[in-house]
Amino acid sequence: PGAPQRGKSRFKMGVGNYTDEISRQVSEIQLSTRLAVDAIAAFGIEIGSIDQITTSLASAMEEQSAATQEIARSVQQAASGTQMVSTHIHDVSHGSQETGEMANHVRIAADQMSTQAVHLANEIERFVRGVKAA
Repeated sequence: PGAPQRGKSRFKMGVGNYTDEISRQVSEIQLSTRLAVDAIAAFGIEIGSIDQITTSLASAMEEQSAATQEIARSVQQAASGTQMVSTHIHDVSHGSQETGEMANHVRIAADQMSTQAVHLANEIERFVRGVKAA
């Protein structure tokens, strides 16, 4: 083969190398995108968990409010039922403690979500920089 033919062959090899490199970069971008989508899905699951905790907390607060109202009625109706009122107060105190514990769980979950959101934002920023650099 002559010099022009060798030049064409080298050109084809060079184009092939660039095509391979582009394919590799596209694969990396697709993988990064899948990872970002998975992270966003995990974030959504965490939000769902917090929603469930918040719903439970609201229900417990409603129950606590109902118990408190019942105690007030009992005190008005029967001044002689001091022991019964004392028992109700103990139950409300226990419910209050449980509500505080649930609120703490919500705070912990919110802190974890905040950390995950920062991590996700960093990953997305790193991904975008990688895409821009490519």
